Amino acid sequence: MRNLSINLGYNITSKWYAGFNIDAIGVSFGSSRQGIYYSNATTGTVANAKPTSLNILLVSDNDRGTINSEFFTRLCL
Repeated sequence: MRNLSINLGYNITSKWYAGFNIDAIGVSFGSSRQGIYYSNATTGTVANAKPTSLNILLVSDNDRGTINSEFFTRLCL
């Protein structure tokens, strides 16, 4: 997975920093695999699955692929 991200941050005070980052667009690589599930001593298989090749930030639940984000604060001693 290789993604281009958007990073924003702000120095709240001389010691406190807050930031946010989110993936904007990228690509993922991987082979196709068949899924197996286990439930109450029953085993079954499901259709083949593979990673979404294009990762793109859209609106809300419309994102495609592996889009990650985080909000953080930092205390500088």
